[in-house]
Amino acid sequence: MKKLIIFFLIGLIIFNLSNRVLAEEVNNLQFVSLKIQKFFNDLGEAIFTSFLKKEDDQYKEKYFSLLQELAELKLNLKTAEENLKELSSLKNLQKLNFLKNDNVGYYYFENLEKAEEGDIVVDRKLTLIGFILKKTKNYLIVKSLLFPDLEFNLADAEGEFLGSGKTVGNGFLEINYPQAKKIEKNQPVFTFGNDNLFPANFLVGTVYEIKKTNNSERVIVKLEGAFEEKEFYLYK
Repeated sequence: MKKLIIFFLIGLIIFNLSNRVLAEEVNNLQFVSLKIQKFFNDLGEAIFTSFLKKEDDQYKEKYFSLLQELAELKLNLKTAEENLKELSSLKNLQKLNFLKNDNVGYYYFENLEKAEEGDIVVDRKLTLIGFILKKTKNYLIVKSLLFPDLEFNLADAEGEFLGSGKTVGNGFLEINYPQAKKIEKNQPVFTFGNDNLFPANFLVGTVYEIKKTNNSERVIVKLEGAFEEKEFYLYK
């Protein structure tokens, strides 16, 4: 019985000692774990701070880039507004209300009191579209440059006479035997006037192709008017 009690007491002592050792080990383990967590937290903060610094530089660069783009946009908008104001300030320019157009080259607009037969019609860039062929009580009929066999005088950017051009009905016109000494591809072509059809200095198109033979020369001009749009103006 005494031996049993002694063994029981020894067991209690060993159990208490083992619990203390286990508790210390657990505490040590928790402490080490906390130190490891702190280390990784500090490391993460350092990396994040460094990343933010780099990102901050990148955002600054993007910010100034956006500011530059905004300034350019404001400048372009200001230029566009000035051009629009200049365009709308022309007293002899009046917007037409588009009705329809056909495949031949006729355009139809609502009637305007000031409009007269023979008046010029242009697009929003003042490029030549055609002329008023007929005025009725309710609408205007405009014969555009898309109509074939319209013949009128043409000039270069300096106003020098190029020759007589004739529309061919597909968005182009031809100048036969041009009078100018030098004609280059993509150069602008304007009306010359003195033909009882169009006044001078209206943009018609650009030189698309130059065809030369032994005895003749033909210049193909591509019409630049915005014929597919619906914004047109009467030029008085």
